[in-house]
Amino acid sequence: MTPLIRVVIGKNFGDEGKGLAVDHFSADCPEKTLVIRHNGGAQSGHTVEIRDEDSMKRFIFHELSSGSFRHADTYWAETFFPDLYKLSDELEDFQKVAGFTPEIYCDEHGTPVLFDDVLQNMLLEVCRGSGRHGSCGMGINEADLRKKAGFGLTFGEICQMNAEALTERLFEIRKEYGKTRVIEILKETGVTYEALKGDQTLSKLKSGEQSENDLDLRSEQSEQLSDEEIGNIWKYLDLLENEELIRNEAELMLDNAKLIHVVSHPSELLQRYDQVIFETGQGLLLDSEYLTFAPHLTASRTGLTNPLKLLASWGMVPDEVIYVTRSYVTRHGAGPLPYETPKEALGITETDLTNLENEWQGRIRYATHGTPEEFISPVLQDLNMSEGQGERPVKNISLFVTHLNETDGKLLMKAEGAETISEANREICGAEPELFCLTPEPFCVTPEELAKESRFRSIFTGMYLSDGKDQADTKYQAIE
Repeated sequence: MTPLIRVVIGKNFGDEGKGLAVDHFSADCPEKTLVIRHNGGAQSGHTVEIRDEDSMKRFIFHELSSGSFRHADTYWAETFFPDLYKLSDELEDFQKVAGFTPEIYCDEHGTPVLFDDVLQNMLLEVCRGSGRHGSCGMGINEADLRKKAGFGLTFGEICQMNAEALTERLFEIRKEYGKTRVIEILKETGVTYEALKGDQTLSKLKSGEQSENDLDLRSEQSEQLSDEEIGNIWKYLDLLENEELIRNEAELMLDNAKLIHVVSHPSELLQRYDQVIFETGQGLLLDSEYLTFAPHLTASRTGLTNPLKLLASWGMVPDEVIYVTRSYVTRHGAGPLPYETPKEALGITETDLTNLENEWQGRIRYATHGTPEEFISPVLQDLNMSEGQGERPVKNISLFVTHLNETDGKLLMKAEGAETISEANREICGAEPELFCLTPEPFCVTPEELAKESRFRSIFTGMYLSDGKDQADTKYQAIE
């Protein structure tokens, strides 16, 4: 039996409510749903709240699927980079909240993130100084680079190893690849490797025989690094030489590998379910091939590319693709954010408990959507990139709008031709643009009004509306 196949994709910069959407669709088919994580890794933070008369359960999903509250199983595709080190903690935390542990499957060719991947990621981002890309510091891109360089370590291989063999393999990867990668990182960011690892060693620095100020750590490109950043560079370099770290890693990886089921034939696994949902991390505007906002992008494909390739290899096609957006736009971390404005100017008063300010991504930022053309553009590009020269890869394409409770049931957008909210407000005083209703600020349009637009109708066949924020018991409406 072929399952119903849905693909859930974030339309913007992430944080759109993909977890809420996955939970909603998983509830349609409890205990018969498989959710596929197919891009990124543990950097995802998809929030789901389950409320009943007596209690509220809330969880932020990183490697487990957001359908887990509904007893959906999780599958890590070959294109997903999980972190085995973090897995046991997430499972234990979920067990405390939900009272059970979901099943996890993974492709035998999948590659987990290693300690050294994470440390190299952190080293690279710190070395960038004020030019940080906004990385989460989880090692996803480093794991991908390592795999492409021929130093992959798959789940199939790990399951055949004991602690001694895995430890030896990890040391080999560090020696044959890791040291070269560290040199590349330092050269790329302008930090002089010879000064760091020459005669002036870490031991001299730590013993006080050598002062940081006497070391030539900074080239012309990196002279703006702060003392704290230089200290962190030393810290990560030290950890990347720590042998005990690798021994501990090998033991923990083997222990946590016992928590998952390695799969050789994914298509056979899918046939056991009534519904399959692809849960995508990040958003379309962060896709590695969506270059408008480069270099502040993720290392993975955040749209239809992975799901279509995987499904094609299994002889399947998606039944519905759902693009998720908040009623406004957010971005967590560095990089451009068109129409950015303080959230107070948007009338948003609630605190986003999931996206709290942190060292790697900074604070969450807010903006309105653009014009209808700008609103639809990333979806069109995703469909065009996926379809190639053939016809559109899927017929049923829906929009899933979340956080409508924060914006009085409306999408916050900008007027045609206005570059900022202030300009939009001035424009609305002189004439009423098509689509937009008169409001003090900012401009807004109801989802129903947007759905009447021919440009919208040319793409979307349906719409799901969420009254609440990160809740699974809210009302949804499909617009035909």
